[in-house]
Amino acid sequence: YQNGVDLSLIPLAAVDRIEIMTDGASAIYGSDAVAGVVNVILKRHYEGITADARYGDVTSGHASQAQYSLLAGHAWGSGSAVIAYEYAHDNPLYAAERPFSANADHPIALLPELNRDSVFLTAHQGLSRAVAASLDALYTRRSYVGVFSVGPASAESIDYADVGVQEYGVSPGLALTLPGSWRLSLE
Repeated sequence: YQNGVDLSLIPLAAVDRIEIMTDGASAIYGSDAVAGVVNVILKRHYEGITADARYGDVTSGHASQAQYSLLAGHAWGSGSAVIAYEYAHDNPLYAAERPFSANADHPIALLPELNRDSVFLTAHQGLSRAVAASLDALYTRRSYVGVFSVGPASAESIDYADVGVQEYGVSPGLALTLPGSWRLSLE
């Protein structure tokens, strides 16, 4: 069993800020937080539309990267909604394109071809002065394709990988304001 968080699943346009606590935070976050915590704070209120594009290329080979994102949000008197979409594509980098591995007998991928689509949605709505509802949702589809060597160079040692993964999460919430400055949150 493996438990971890892959931050690359979150569209970068949806990130408001990142907070790093370098001291132990096990009293708040549990026993795994003895060395510190990284909190990714997502945008909850945004007004307008923003589009971004990023492209990068290597000086030798064909391992380019492209990333495109769109962020849209609207707020009204009792609530708000924000949606972010991101598409990322990395072209593969083959062993023959680097001097230290140029003599490889087969087209081995040092870095595989990657494709990722991610969508993040958050919505908040006040239902009354004391009750508010919220919804956070994340969907990601990613795939990688590569050719890898699993042993000495021979036709039998080549492994072709074409892997696709879909991940999603939905987190509804309800917040109640109670007397005496108390607040009850169900998430």
